[in-house]
Amino acid sequence: MNHYPAIFEPLTIRRMTLKNRIVMPPMGTNFAAMDGSFVQDHIDYYVQRAKGGTGLITVENVCLDFPMGTNGTTQLRMDNVSLFPDCLD
Repeated sequence: MNHYPAIFEPLTIRRMTLKNRIVMPPMGTNFAAMDGSFVQDHIDYYVQRAKGGTGLITVENVCLDFPMGTNGTTQLRMDNVSLFPDCLD
């Protein structure tokens, strides 16, 4: 017997529709490079979760004010656009 019949049904919130109601909360991977940049391990990690059927993936915690806001040496940073050159296109 399925105790959660709606879990695999789509869910629309405003203009966003999720394919199901499975949500991955933010979890720190510590995959970032020493400068806090996004690396291939991140891409592989999130692709794997998406392939597993997760409807919504929340990206992990990031540092907004380095070095004061960091929780470690391999945490993502977003206080410097040079760390994400591919996002500027």
